[in-house]
Amino acid sequence: MRSHRQVVEDYFSAVRAHDFDALSDTRHDDFIQDWYQMGERTRGKQNARLINENHPGLPKPTIRRIHEGSDFCVAETTLEYPDGSVWQAVNIFEFKDGLVAHQTDYFGAPLTAPAWRAKWVEKIEEATPAV
Repeated sequence: MRSHRQVVEDYFSAVRAHDFDALSDTRHDDFIQDWYQMGERTRGKQNARLINENHPGLPKPTIRRIHEGSDFCVAETTLEYPDGSVWQAVNIFEFKDGLVAHQTDYFGAPLTAPAWRAKWVEKIEEATPAV
């Protein structure tokens, strides 16, 4: 059986490739996806697949880091959209029978760092993901 980390890596590979069969293969039949920022919940892997297939601008995800637990993974990702915008995301994956049963996603647009705290921080110039 694949590790939870491998399932998450396969998930994002499928999104990047627009391989909706492979993406569906990572999801449990009882799959639920929550987008609290938009007040939406998707029930069933078929509905999730249809959303992905009909998305007018599916982003290209890059994994920055994955945190793996006994029955969950949390992925930090960068999402590059076709319009050129780049967002950060946190994706929480909960597993059942080795597949993603529940996914919760949070998205953040880039923000300009305030000048007032510059003397206490350093800029993150990450050229490559820290997986």
